[in-house]
Amino acid sequence: DADEALKNDAGAFKKAVRDDVGVFDYLLQKLVADNDTGTAEGKKQIVSEFLSFIALVQNEIVKEHYLRKLSTEVGTSYESISKELQRVSTSQSQVAVPKQDGEKKKRSRDELLEEYLLALIIQSERPKETLTRTVAILSESTSKERAYQKILSHLLDHFANNEHFDGKQFGDGLPSELVPSFNTSTLFPLPAFEDQQKLVVEVEKTAATLRKLYLQKRMKDLAVEITQKESEDNAAVDEELEMLRKKYSELASQLEATEL
Repeated sequence: DADEALKNDAGAFKKAVRDDVGVFDYLLQKLVADNDTGTAEGKKQIVSEFLSFIALVQNEIVKEHYLRKLSTEVGTSYESISKELQRVSTSQSQVAVPKQDGEKKKRSRDELLEEYLLALIIQSERPKETLTRTVAILSESTSKERAYQKILSHLLDHFANNEHFDGKQFGDGLPSELVPSFNTSTLFPLPAFEDQQKLVVEVEKTAATLRKLYLQKRMKDLAVEITQKESEDNAAVDEELEMLRKKYSELASQLEATEL
């Protein structure tokens, strides 16, 4: 049942999206009921959310059928909806396999990798084991400032008291501001992995890349602070400078170890 899958387990809903055509009728009705089709913002919200699910559909006939229904509901041409789907599909594909390039992105590479890593953990067959491997690699390098970093911390608390992962229980216990990021991770379109071990390899690689990025950022921030302190001239600053340089050296050693 689509309603139960959406309420109780976003992962089950994701599977329903791929396997059950009827789920799209329910989803479209729900989005139309929850948003104002008479405003541009309402239409944008409906189209954006619905297309994120439609992009998962492999059958082109089914896809076209629901694109036409969507265009009718929001009063927008089928051609415009199709172009928007192409944009959404391209965006999902680029995020699913993060790339290191010079293109300007709205979010930083470490933010995209955090989203990808959390999706790998939550959607894995053994989330607790996958999380344990992730934390062992990231160690204390993460600052826990952004939503996905905070969710990882909540996951650790969850598994401290639970052996298995209950998506609904976990989601219900999250602060409201973290729920959208959690829902995104449960529905994130991941590459197909042959087995759990292949997924774990991807998790370890992604976590190692994130650790490197975190260390580089902290070193950059420290370098700026050291430069500022060097322009000052008093004993207290000299003592602080020594501490900052020592910390920078420690981070440099950690970064060198990640590259071995």
